[in-house]
This record gives sequence, structure tokens and C-alpha cells, in this order.
Amino acid sequence: MKFGRFTKVAKSMVNELVQAEIEAEYQEAHTTSVSIKASVSTAAMLTVLSEMFGQSRYAFTGEIIEDFTADLFASLPDEMRRTAAEKADKITTELLAKQGITITSGGPAGNGINEDQTWRGLACADFSYIRNEAA
Repeated sequence: MKFGRFTKVAKSMVNELVQAEIEAEYQEAHTTSVSIKASVSTAAMLTVLSEMFGQSRYAFTGEIIEDFTADLFASLPDEMRRTAAEKADKITTELLAKQGITITSGGPAGNGINEDQTWRGLACADFSYIRNEAA
């Protein structure tokens, strides 16, 4: 058996596997469960739609809630958005601290070394185009 013919490929594969594991651990540590109540017919449709897209209803519903939450946030008036962002980032910091994850921020928007201060960063964005759609 010869060693070394595939060293670069093997190292690259190992690096990719290690990176995927790190990312999975990061995602797991930065998620939480939220229970919701919905009508039986809505739950049934979520089941059907999630199956159509090859996901669990749990994962599919999480994506919908994340996207809709971002849209709701973007639709807030500027001052309300800034206030909500500060409160949400504070709660994020507290929840992650319970898991032993410390937030270290560097910029005025709260973003920096650890990117969990998302809402303050987004509060600075111009979302006027979203409010204009409803008009």
C-alpha cells in the first residue's frame, strides 16, 4: 500500500468534515425551541408543505417563523426597530450566556467578534422599500 498519493485530497476532506461538525455544533448552540399553537388544518398544511420540500415540519416551521420575524422587524418604524433590536440582542446575550457562550461585540451596532448581535446591525438598514410596498 502506498501512502501519500491522496494526501491533499484526504486533508481537504478531513478539513471539510471538521468544519461541518464545527458549524453544526455552532448552529445547535445558537438555536432554541419555541412552542406554537395552530389550527389542526394549518398544522396539516405545514406537514404537507414540509414533506414537499423534504424537511421536518419542525424545521420548516422554524424557517417560516425566522423569515416572518425578520419581515415584521423590517416593517417597524425606525425608532421602534432600534428599541426592539436592543431588547432582542440583550435577550440573545442572556440566553446564550446560560449556555456558557459569551458575546463579545466590537462595533457600534453590537457586531464584532461574535455575530450574535444581529438585530442591532439590521436596525441600521434602510427598510423603506418594505413600508412602501404596503402603501
